Amino acid sequence: MNACKHITFFNTPLRIPFLSEIIAEANSYPCQTDIFIHTNESFPLDDNSYNNGTVKVVVHNLGNLDPFYLSWKCRELIKTQQNEYDIFIYTEDDIRIPAAALSYWLHYTAILSPLNFNLGFVRVEENSGTEYCVDLTAPINSYLFLKEECFYLNHNNTYCGCWIYSQKEVKRFIERERFKLFNTRVDTPRRLHFSRELSAIGQHDMIDRRFSATLIPGRLEVSPQGSLRSLVHSDSRVYHLSKNYSSETETPWGVLPFKDCTKPTPVSFFW
Repeated sequence: MNACKHITFFNTPLRIPFLSEIIAEANSYPCQTDIFIHTNESFPLDDNSYNNGTVKVVVHNLGNLDPFYLSWKCRELIKTQQNEYDIFIYTEDDIRIPAAALSYWLHYTAILSPLNFNLGFVRVEENSGTEYCVDLTAPINSYLFLKEECFYLNHNNTYCGCWIYSQKEVKRFIERERFKLFNTRVDTPRRLHFSRELSAIGQHDMIDRRFSATLIPGRLEVSPQGSLRSLVHSDSRVYHLSKNYSSETETPWGVLPFKDCTKPTPVSFFW
């Protein structure tokens, strides 16, 4: 089993340390992973310590295009690679996907994909010893049981700055119009998706219903007092290295603690 990881990086020297951290993490991935960094101009990158695959910098000439269009440029290469890799990963340049999160994806996608469910992640930021949800502003309150395991239904916001698909799913993705979209904007009840975000959300949003739902595994317990308490799977976390949301107060993003990201009602569903 092998993987390719495509990273969009509009050259900004201050963000190169994020790239280094992302590459270092991929050294621990459970499968060989070739990394492709898509950028607008060449830049120095020390990748000599990476031994779990190759690292290649791909320079794109954007001309007069919106810089956000760079986030779509990797798709030309992904299309040519559709028979070469088992796993396809796309991420923005400040998203660290831990090795544990990739193992989590491998395990739960095998369970959910045959049922047409998408496996969800929770993007978090660490700030003053607390992890905050970047994209969830209110707790997830719906859940169901699949084969006696609890899964939370993320109807709130499925965006997490990255996506991971199998070869089979990528081939299906390539045939859809969503794969070709760029420089566009979609208004949703909960968030405004611009061209860059539309690329990073892939096809698991609330717009075109590619999947029946986005599920995040977790656990549900009844306290001695009879109240419900819960938490989503700890390996569902991916890390936003910029940490710019939890440090500001002007938006509702980065306020909800990860430990409080679910608040289930007493109603459940069984599958």
